Amino acid sequence: MQCPECKSTHIRKNGHRRGKQNHICVGFRAIERVKGVHHTTLISWVRPVGELLSDDYDPQTTPDLGELDVACFP
Repeated sequence: MQCPECKSTHIRKNGHRRGKQNHICVGFRAIERVKGVHHTTLISWVRPVGELLSDDYDPQTTPDLGELDVACFP
């Protein structure tokens, strides 16, 4: 099975959503291995960005995919 977005074959199950199996292809530890930055550092970079996002959303328009370009971090 391939990720429909990045075409990676390194995916794993990630719970269920609306009765369908959800999958995930890249985690913080995988980013750690690729970028050479500890996963807790990555999380400390991602958390403030997530807090800036609005809490107001329409559950009918929840995005299927979210991305963060870790290359822009020091």
